[in-house]
Amino acid sequence: MERYKNYRFEDFLNDDEFREWALSRSADADSKWAEIPLRYPDKAEDLERAAAIVREWKKQPSALSDTQMVSDIRRIMRSIGEPEKKHMPQTYTPFVRYAAAVVLILGIGWLAWHQTRPAGAGAPTAYRSGESDTEIVNDRSSDLEQTLPDGSVVRLSPGSRISYAASFTGSDSRNVSLSGEAFFQVVKDSLRPFFVYSGGIATRVLGTSFTVRSGADDVSVTVRTGKVAVYVLDEKKENIVLTPNQKAVYTSSDKTITRTLAEEPLMVRRQELDSRFHFDEVPAAAIFEALEKAYGIPIRFDKTIMQHCLLTLPFREEPFYQKLDILCRTIGATYRVDGNQIMIESNGCE
Repeated sequence: MERYKNYRFEDFLNDDEFREWALSRSADADSKWAEIPLRYPDKAEDLERAAAIVREWKKQPSALSDTQMVSDIRRIMRSIGEPEKKHMPQTYTPFVRYAAAVVLILGIGWLAWHQTRPAGAGAPTAYRSGESDTEIVNDRSSDLEQTLPDGSVVRLSPGSRISYAASFTGSDSRNVSLSGEAFFQVVKDSLRPFFVYSGGIATRVLGTSFTVRSGADDVSVTVRTGKVAVYVLDEKKENIVLTPNQKAVYTSSDKTITRTLAEEPLMVRRQELDSRFHFDEVPAAAIFEALEKAYGIPIRFDKTIMQHCLLTLPFREEPFYQKLDILCRTIGATYRVDGNQIMIESNGCE
């Protein structure tokens, strides 16, 4: 993943694997290409534009010659004031062909914008509401469910409000402003990332479910499914990428984000426990490992110390932390939350 930190617009276009992903029907939101904008927001604009170009280029007639493409490039470059090189190469690289396709497909307006756009255009700055924005206020005593223009669903808590554009059509992103608390179930769209702006931070997703809670002094983001990236607005700091059952807490006083675990983790791989709700004379290490896989939460412990810990243990529908309590009490161990993982402390079993 580190190598893509320095990828440029043309690097995406020349990458065979990227083009294959861009042309796939689903443009899988769980792939490394979808994760790049989360880790490196300054690359988001280049990636999304390159993907759009690849898809549009595929629709064009294949009979167009290289000579005609370059001729059109020269003409359009002159029209926007770009200096033309005296000698255009006669052997055209894949990028030259794609650049020509860009010109032919998207025209002068897009090319001029791409040449003059500000640095870091892919990173979130702040939400700017418009006159045509839709605002929803939940003045009821129960949650209010609202469907957004793209089909995403928001469950708005009492006393909370959201605002968003009346339509997301024609936009490069889907932006929502939140005051209060809401749970989001976001429809996947790899070309139009979904942003939630709330209390000094921005949360960027492609398709997932998560909760944002905005208070007077802090904002928290808890992920149920998928991945999200959390940014501090107007601060040159690294974003935090969250996975299921992880939580980020932003403190407005010092503008810092800390990562921890969800207050009530949910199973992400239920099959890991469904067939093993009753453990009979099973090593404690195996049970910890099953819990780790079922909830996607790293559990750290010393296997050597626990090698003699065998136990019989039935699990029902207890919450995650209750399961840990039962398991640890049974073998005389304790646990603590350390960032996004669980640390088990034990003296072993005799």
